[in-house]
Amino acid sequence: MSSLDLTLNSSPDLQEQKRKADKKKKRLKTLKQDLIGWSLGGIPFIGGTIVLGLFSKIMGYILPFFKIQGTNLKTMEFVGFDNFIYLFTNENSKFWSSFATSCYYLLSVPICLTISLFVAVQLDKKIRGHGVFKVIMFLPTFVSGVAMAIFWRFVFQPEIGVLNSLIGLFGGESFDFLNTEWSYMPSILLTTTWGACANCILFQAALGQVSEEMKEAARIDGATEKQIFWKITFPSITPTFFYQLVMSLIGALQVFTSLQLLSNGTTGPNDAALSLVYYIYVMAFEWTGPGSGLGMAVACGTIFKLFIILLTVIVFKTSKGWVHYENE
Repeated sequence: MSSLDLTLNSSPDLQEQKRKADKKKKRLKTLKQDLIGWSLGGIPFIGGTIVLGLFSKIMGYILPFFKIQGTNLKTMEFVGFDNFIYLFTNENSKFWSSFATSCYYLLSVPICLTISLFVAVQLDKKIRGHGVFKVIMFLPTFVSGVAMAIFWRFVFQPEIGVLNSLIGLFGGESFDFLNTEWSYMPSILLTTTWGACANCILFQAALGQVSEEMKEAARIDGATEKQIFWKITFPSITPTFFYQLVMSLIGALQVFTSLQLLSNGTTGPNDAALSLVYYIYVMAFEWTGPGSGLGMAVACGTIFKLFIILLTVIVFKTSKGWVHYENE
């Protein structure tokens, strides 16, 4: 290489141009990588969010005021508040009966919380093998709702079911628990005990934070174990209990899978399985004619959403009198 070439290559202007060219090339490479990344992951995610999220939310505010044949949006007809009036006042509406069923199912909340808390207190006594019991109590959470419903259908099956087999051993007659109106919901409540102990893991974690010094001081002063529990232990774990209560109430109101599967896809004896969520489903996708359609279903869903919000607000407002936090 000649001395002239070396001089040109070492020129500050040429070096600056080369630096700019390399920087531009790097920027184009980064842009290309970003475009590939967005096209493979970002755009489908954003598109799905817009279609399934934003669009559905907007339609959720629009559809309650329209009458729709089935789910065909081409048949939309503005009816104002007629859907809400039908749900509340029409004699063919199942709204109030399904609302009563959902409220009935709320009884599962105190049942499950009581069982969970009782088991957690027993395990907190450090009995031998308590670690194994923890695992056993948590196992039902790994079983899907569908599998659980199939299991309980076998338990309640007439004549050859587990429960009727036990009744037969004591000379009783076979009974169809899931096809009799008065026994349907009590049977459903029994199924909720299946996974009731899963919450005891959280309760145990809360119990581990209770001051042992305070409990020991209470014992020295002559307090019984019952008094210690209600005056020291339970107040200390009320934040955890409050969380479990709120989440359990919201979850119980959304019951659907177990009711549908245990009633074998029907609405149960005299619509005993028809909760609000199940009612919304059959109005939108199964029933035809008056009192059905996507508009009516979304109107019912709007009322249901407002009820959950109201119930949650009430629970939060009343919690000030019984939930105790450490910094208070």
